[in-house]
Amino acid sequence: MRIRTLATLAGIILLAGACTDARLVDDVSKIKPKEGGFKANLQKEYVTLAKAELDEGDIYDTGIFARRAEASAMGKSVDPDSLFNRDLTPKNRALLFKERNRLVNALDAGGRAKQPGFAARAQAQFDCWAQELEENNQPRDIQRCRIGYMVAMREMADAMKPAMKVAAKPKPKKKEKPKRKAASFKMPFVVYFDFDSTTISDMSSVRTLTNAAKAAKKGKSTRIQVMGHTDTSGNADYNAALAERRAKVVDEALIALGINGLIIERSSSGEEELEVETGDGVRKDANRRVVIIVH
Repeated sequence: MRIRTLATLAGIILLAGACTDARLVDDVSKIKPKEGGFKANLQKEYVTLAKAELDEGDIYDTGIFARRAEASAMGKSVDPDSLFNRDLTPKNRALLFKERNRLVNALDAGGRAKQPGFAARAQAQFDCWAQELEENNQPRDIQRCRIGYMVAMREMADAMKPAMKVAAKPKPKKKEKPKRKAASFKMPFVVYFDFDSTTISDMSSVRTLTNAAKAAKKGKSTRIQVMGHTDTSGNADYNAALAERRAKVVDEALIALGINGLIIERSSSGEEELEVETGDGVRKDANRRVVIIVH
């Protein structure tokens, strides 16, 4: 949340004589989109972001997202956040510009037309991520927006892959067996981390988290174990804290993917319970992990 001057706020008034408040957001959400597909989906995504910022009392960003929702509904082209006016650290700026280029390339490669829902979600979540990174005071919201963006990007990419045509051989009809209720998922899901890191950054980890969330929802899970681990490099006390932070990051990512946080049991064991046994002070990729077990 930020405090802006009245002069700045005056520049984001969306409708003549209207204030950026709950009524305005409600009005924008009720605008009938002039076009369907990507722009209609984009309107919904930005309205959702505007409502979330309004709930936090962030009037400025409420107005930003409401204005983008209105423009989308009116059939105007709305591009991902340009980032140029964002006050970002050099590291975060470089990261966001890299991801923006990836997003724009995916949209221009047919994402808007072929996968309008995922494309709109990816763009809106990218803008959300950029806004939260600039504020940089709500780690959970940063994580939520970033994971939302990465999941949407993966879903869009997967959906746009050309389907392989395989000649199917006729099979004799078999008597269908009664389907068993998927009450428990024994196979653990494992998210790996870089050395001394708690960042979920690669698409493989995002896929693992998405699959774990899908398994929990499909099986109507009532219990999910999230267990953090490290390798043996470094101080044991430091590793215990690092393992807990990794477990917390995965916990929050699952919540961002729609899992009820009340059913998540978080624990950590530091450099104990290694996946691959090593001596002390050894860096090992397989041991830097968080294990997710869906019951």
